[in-house]
Amino acid sequence: MRNKRVLRDQSLRACSGGFAVLIMLFAGQPARAIDFVGAKGSLTAEVSFVQLGTNLVVTLSNISHADVLAPDAVLTSVFFTLPGNPTLTPFSATLETNSAVRFAHPGGSGPNVGGEWEYRGNLTDIPGGGRSGISAASLGVFNLPNFNGPDLQLSVPVGGIDYGLTSEGDNTNTGNIFVKGKYPLIQDSVVFTFDLPTDYLLTNVTSVTFQYGASFGNPRLTGVQPVGPIIIPESSSLGLVACGIALLMIIHSLASLVRPNLSSSRR
Repeated sequence: MRNKRVLRDQSLRACSGGFAVLIMLFAGQPARAIDFVGAKGSLTAEVSFVQLGTNLVVTLSNISHADVLAPDAVLTSVFFTLPGNPTLTPFSATLETNSAVRFAHPGGSGPNVGGEWEYRGNLTDIPGGGRSGISAASLGVFNLPNFNGPDLQLSVPVGGIDYGLTSEGDNTNTGNIFVKGKYPLIQDSVVFTFDLPTDYLLTNVTSVTFQYGASFGNPRLTGVQPVGPIIIPESSSLGLVACGIALLMIIHSLASLVRPNLSSSRR
């Protein structure tokens, strides 16, 4: 009986801590998004950086309205530099609301696509100068996915264009075989969440570039900030991301409490 009461009290404290995270995330001012857009010809990409407490949320999108006919129009990577080059710990990679995986293998439609993307920091000699990068393609830089997701492509290393971002306006029935069935592609956005150092404050982002295709020889766009900051309202999809982070923290806390109590009760 005492074990059950202790478990109940500990569980309530864990839940209270999780809800406290939600309160801290939403009690203050709306989050300020630092956005970048890159455009050239038929290619248009966008990335958004938002700090939510000790989490960084990065949303990468292929917002072109043009049809994708070949792999060099598939957005596979984004590079950037944060002030102070802080240590980022990858937490999750999920499909944004209304995005979907096209040509997915059985069980490969997400929404957790963390097993197909990798983050790397402290990069050097990257075209555009970015010190950090997120990629679904190897590019001779990336190798193993690290966003805590399942392997959806049945090949662990980060490789070609698979699970890269096809365009918002893509007609998936057109183009060459590589973009209409050979590889799973995401249409058109992924939300990446990182843990930040506890005392870090995001003030700006620099050296943003968007990379297409499976090599640096494919098109690359320079990210430019739109005029004026963009304020994200609480009703946006970032609210769902924040709730998801808090709920995952609650579940993790409860699981860590239940396991030792169950083992002790068996004794």
